[in-house]
Amino acid sequence: MRSAGRYAQRSQGAKEHAASWLASESREVARGVTSLCSRSSSSQDLVVIAAGTRPRDELAAACGLRRGLRGGVVVDAAMRTNDPRVLAIGECAVRDGEVHAHPEAVQAMAATAAATLVGRRATFAAGSAPRRLLAPGLDALSVGAVHGSELDRRVAWQGEGARRVLVVRGAHLVGACGVGTWPEEARVAQAVSAGATVWPWQISQFRRAGNLWPAPPASRAAARMVSALHGGSSSSAASA
Repeated sequence: MRSAGRYAQRSQGAKEHAASWLASESREVARGVTSLCSRSSSSQDLVVIAAGTRPRDELAAACGLRRGLRGGVVVDAAMRTNDPRVLAIGECAVRDGEVHAHPEAVQAMAATAAATLVGRRATFAAGSAPRRLLAPGLDALSVGAVHGSELDRRVAWQGEGARRVLVVRGAHLVGACGVGTWPEEARVAQAVSAGATVWPWQISQFRRAGNLWPAPPASRAAARMVSALHGGSSSSAASA
């Protein structure tokens, strides 16, 4: 169905820009011109931006179930809502302020709910194994609590063809996601799994260069060569 839908869109002249983000300001979009971070631009009559997931919790609201601050049905470690007769799993469920939408977590939720229904004791653990988006030509990674909670801090870095985001809870790294090559991804995943402390100097370095740890001398030399070829650094950083 998804492939058929995409074929229909293309046949009608619609274009997809997977893993692209807007570099233009809102007034440029209003004029019908969008600029992407890939330095390309296009003219169009309508721009649709689709990203992330939002829980559908209308039924929960009608039943009086407790909802999270950003939506979703709040559940405990056994997948029970505030009404013990009602369980919730999947993208509509919120555990510790987070929506767990990846398949591994949903399967773990389902197993926990099944155990609860038959009277066995079970607890849901989301885990922090790295997850990759399976799409041709797209290198995307997420690990840990990528959605974060209401009190978490998100720190982002954006460079040539790449974007990386850290989710920091207090002083601890609880999640990370990125698009494009990320040389530190294995070490970042280990830090998320351990809930490692992220020091202020690391946050500053990440905002500036997109990495949490100092690069080896050889890597720094290669980075300077790439920067020189591109006529200087093209990275930018933001904190959301």
